[in-house]
Amino acid sequence: WPPVPQLPELVMRGQNMWGWFVEALDDHLTGRDWIATDRYSFADLTALMTVDFAKATRLSDGNLPPALGACVRPNGSAAWSERAS
Repeated sequence: WPPVPQLPELVMRGQNMWGWFVEALDDHLTGRDWIATDRYSFADLTALMTVDFAKATRLSDGNLPPALGACVRPNGSAAWSERAS
């Protein structure tokens, strides 16, 4: 692929959208173990992959709010331990 120049406006928009996404998902997860159901689902896998991609692209430094962090980190909550057993 040829080099593509970064557009500062799009970089800022992406950073803002990431912040809004993280905040909204963390609010949704507060008091819950999983995103969509009472057990691990494709929604949780998608969140895990999204967070990993954000770290790989340096959009996120990996510091996540508590509820979201517990959802996407293995052994981050009791639900992960239950899932593993």
